[in-house]
Amino acid sequence: MQFCCEQLVATTPQRTKQWLEPRELAQLLGISTRTLALWRTVGRFRPLSIRKHGRGYQFYADWALADAQEVSR
Repeated sequence: MQFCCEQLVATTPQRTKQWLEPRELAQLLGISTRTLALWRTVGRFRPLSIRKHGRGYQFYADWALADAQEVSR
């Protein structure tokens, strides 16, 4: 599956949240939360894209979307 920056921007609803929960990012990318967790575990996201939040993680929307585009290339 290929992601295109313009497609992601066009299909991403306008948001004011900068940090997204895994389910929110997975939904934007069209992948499962399990796949997202695997990508995080193997280091496909830059450390700046992720932060520990409570018992889980959050993803910085703009950076995480850019990282996901790199995965698809």
